[in-house]
Amino acid sequence: MAELAADLKRIFGFDHFRAGQEAVVRDALAGRDVLALMPTGGGKSLCFQLPALLQPGVTLVVSPLIALMQDQVRLLQDNDIPPVHQLQLAGVDVSRRTAALLRGDYKLFYLAPERLLLPEFLNSPLRTLSEGVGINAFVIDEAHCVSEWGHDFRREYRQLSVLRRRHPKFRCWLSRPPRPTGAHRYSGAVGVAQSCDPRRKLQSAESFLSSAGQE
Repeated sequence: MAELAADLKRIFGFDHFRAGQEAVVRDALAGRDVLALMPTGGGKSLCFQLPALLQPGVTLVVSPLIALMQDQVRLLQDNDIPPVHQLQLAGVDVSRRTAALLRGDYKLFYLAPERLLLPEFLNSPLRTLSEGVGINAFVIDEAHCVSEWGHDFRREYRQLSVLRRRHPKFRCWLSRPPRPTGAHRYSGAVGVAQSCDPRRKLQSAESFLSSAGQE
């Protein structure tokens, strides 16, 4: 416990975890699939960022909005957190950043579901990455997009089960805001897990729920 608290202080500068964070981090470090439901501003991002920075390989973070990715990447870079980057759908630096990813230059790599599911990414860079530097985990951030908005908002979120089929040994980490009541939060957790991968589901996953009232 003291060692993990020291890592938290060394990397992020925080003296202690927020409610619910430490249990999520420990399960992630133990190599388990995780489903975390925490309120906006409740510290979900740290729960996958800290394990990513403490373990070998790269953690791929799928996020629905460019602005959310930019905010997380900027915050990490402003605090001198080790290499982290974002890959957008287009741009002259896509090839350069992909090459850097395959070299192991990044610990956290943010990308949109559309980019991740492109055949030319799934069949080449992602396979090379898994066989070389190694994939620490897939993080599906804002995973309520799967069960709540999957068809209308970003249909690619409904197709992310391909990650588990292609890479069954890698951890899958889902995060989303909770629903207002405990019963709804629990059923929402099950719905997200099943929607993300209805055939295989999360493997021995723990579900962590915290409310906006916790500190």
